[in-house]
Amino acid sequence: MALWALVVMTLTEVFLPGPWIPAALTICAATLLVACLLRTVRGEASTSASLAGGLAGALTWVYWVWRSGRLGAWVSEPREMLLEAQGIAYDDFAPLDPAGPLQDLALLAILLGVFATALILVGSGMPLAAGVVASAFMLVPYAVIAVRMDGTLLVLAGLALAMLAWLGSPRARWLGLGAAALAVAVAGAAMALAPPTRDRIWNESVVAAPVSTSVPDVTITLANDLRYRSNARVFDFTSDGPGPLRFTLATLSEFSGGRWLPDDEFNAAGSTVTAPRAPITIPPSSEFTIPAEATSTVAVTINGLVSEWLPLPQSATRVESADSSFDPAQWLWSESSSTARSESTTTRRSDQYTAEYVPTLPNDWTSFRDVDLGSVMTLYPEGTSAPAELEPYLALPEGLPDTISEPAQQATQGAQDRLELGSALQAWFTDGSFEYDEAAPYSPGMEGGNPYDVMEVLLADRRGFCVHYASTFAVMARYLGAPTRVAIGYASFSDGQGESTVRGRELHAWPEIFVEGIGWVPFEPTPGGAGARSAAGEPADLSEGPIDEDTPEPEEDASETPEPEEAPEVTEPDDAATPEGGTGQRERGNGALTILVLVCAALLLPAAIRRARNIRRVRAARGGLLPARNAWAEFGDCVIDLGLTARADGATPRADA
Repeated sequence: MALWALVVMTLTEVFLPGPWIPAALTICAATLLVACLLRTVRGEASTSASLAGGLAGALTWVYWVWRSGRLGAWVSEPREMLLEAQGIAYDDFAPLDPAGPLQDLALLAILLGVFATALILVGSGMPLAAGVVASAFMLVPYAVIAVRMDGTLLVLAGLALAMLAWLGSPRARWLGLGAAALAVAVAGAAMALAPPTRDRIWNESVVAAPVSTSVPDVTITLANDLRYRSNARVFDFTSDGPGPLRFTLATLSEFSGGRWLPDDEFNAAGSTVTAPRAPITIPPSSEFTIPAEATSTVAVTINGLVSEWLPLPQSATRVESADSSFDPAQWLWSESSSTARSESTTTRRSDQYTAEYVPTLPNDWTSFRDVDLGSVMTLYPEGTSAPAELEPYLALPEGLPDTISEPAQQATQGAQDRLELGSALQAWFTDGSFEYDEAAPYSPGMEGGNPYDVMEVLLADRRGFCVHYASTFAVMARYLGAPTRVAIGYASFSDGQGESTVRGRELHAWPEIFVEGIGWVPFEPTPGGAGARSAAGEPADLSEGPIDEDTPEPEEDASETPEPEEAPEVTEPDDAATPEGGTGQRERGNGALTILVLVCAALLLPAAIRRARNIRRVRAARGGLLPARNAWAEFGDCVIDLGLTARADGATPRADA
């Protein structure tokens, strides 16, 4: 019963607390207590006792449904009730309010689980196995939304399982208790060390971040998410000043085998985001020095974003909680950037926090032409003579083709420093000869593992979207000697008049060049998309379905409407191209099938354990290993299977016979 109480507590990660909690506890108590009491009173009635417990739990479930006024609807219109429950689940996201028929189904699932527990505990007399079935339900939040179990609940569940293992053994010994505790500790450590999975979602209101520790290639996931964008609200923010604003989730610096890998090293000191980070500013000798009071503040409220990385404005220096539900101590600064990641939680709906940051400098570098920044602007062509700390941001795989190096040199002729080089590349990509096209494929290593094939295709076809442009810009800049990385996040715009909303379609990738004393300077080589809209101060189009950034706005005259063939072709993705955590009928059906398989497995567990015992004993007896003892133990279990008697403590062999 204690284990099932812990199960109910863990389910609050998926369902908001409400009337379902006392209802669930009542169902658990009725099922277990009735089954155990009848088993105690009538020792031989193990099967009937467990069935009676299940009946008591079912009657309790019926009582709660009747009390809610929905019992008649379940009897007369079960299909409509199931559809209504499905709609509630698909229209909301965790933690959701299990209202109406969804609450009834959740309680029914708990009833089936506790009934399986009673069958194993009372029908088979195996307390530990019954406890394992109960504790398995504690993994539901992890399976649904990838939220790890609370450490305190994990310890309590482990102690309960150890006690069940101790009490369920033929002879209670301290050695057995210690062994059980050790097994639970090993299992808990394995779960704690297991890598987090791609965030599970079941509806389009949830936006899974494209960057995750379990995603093998962030840029491919980003490409899929961009191709199947949505109007789902990712988060809302309020800024103390108008203008474009970029929220960085993670930065990608290692380029290997055609893949960009995220900078996920935590701060060496383990500093949480509450510890201020000193902003990187222009050297004091410059007239453009940013005073400390020039820092800005943005207030963020998470809506649908589920992410291990915290969305923060560029050059963030500090994060503070604005709501008791958000714990900033769970978020650590990245080692090499002002981004933050957590290894114990994800962003959740209604998380509220404020972030201080140094506003990003504009992309108009003409104002810097009269400023002597000295050697900090030095270029290191092909990475030669670069300082050790800059080498990771200049590294490129061998074999850079001429189709990339030659256009890079032509586009930046005369560039003397990193800012001028970045500006020249940005102007070259946005001079009108390149087009924004989300239908362009993104598959690194398409031709025999060539890491540069995506860039070559972009330069040949001159069509692509932000992933293509950001990665190609970064490779060109590194070749020319500018330390560069790629940033992943959201590009938005604030009018300074109130709250602004960031939606899934504002996902973006952009390159950044490092300049000592200034920091990581963003550039925008993509000729369209969220970055261009943000720079122009344009809101996102909220029309239904995927949109084409390259399609011109229709005039009043309908004859000027773009031809349909200009819109990107959206084809049904195959299994390999479908974004992980995506929605759709297949994912919904897989979820229901998984639940059905788990329930069936729980119901069949007693028979499977009994069969395993039979095989082990028969083999041991035939092989000469304690044949009499094994044969007699099997005979005793057969007596119980037939319901002829119960093997109580002190029963004699003659009584069994």
